[in-house]
Amino acid sequence: MARELVAIFMDYENIRKGLWNCFQKRVPHDISIGQLLEAIKQIAAEIGSLREAHIFGDWTLRPEEAREIEKTPQFRAQLVLRSESKKDRTDPVMNFAIDDFFRDEPTINNMILCAGDSDYCEVLRRGNRLHKSLYVCAISPQTAPELLSLAKAFYPLEQRLGLKAIDASELAQVLAGLDPAELNKWAPLI
Repeated sequence: MARELVAIFMDYENIRKGLWNCFQKRVPHDISIGQLLEAIKQIAAEIGSLREAHIFGDWTLRPEEAREIEKTPQFRAQLVLRSESKKDRTDPVMNFAIDDFFRDEPTINNMILCAGDSDYCEVLRRGNRLHKSLYVCAISPQTAPELLSLAKAFYPLEQRLGLKAIDASELAQVLAGLDPAELNKWAPLI
């Protein structure tokens, strides 16, 4: 019996920043793109048979990582250029790509979203209405609760990579390095 097909959509900057902000392996290069792809490949294998994986990011900033993605069977580096103000534009581009995927690939019923951003909630709602099995694979501390409520299952990526959370003393160092003006901006929300 053939296994069900799986597609992966990853917001690379979302995952890269989550790893940077939340875990003791502070330098993203400690986790190679190969290790990251292998981790999500293993998750896909638990669900079914990987058909395709789309990794979205501004590959002009990391061309060597894009080349490694392209060398990996079934994986594609999808270029999303930043705006002139250097703002990441992956969320809307990836949302449209997932929406197109739902329409263009009706026989693939399993999709893994590798991102924890609540901006992906609406496209997951659409997938649920289309009776797709939707999974989220992201960095736990930065995953929106609403996104988790829309997914069939959650795969904490940090566990797959063998990472442990930042301890309190390291967190204090991270906070000390933040811009005080930026912290003051968010203080009323805390």
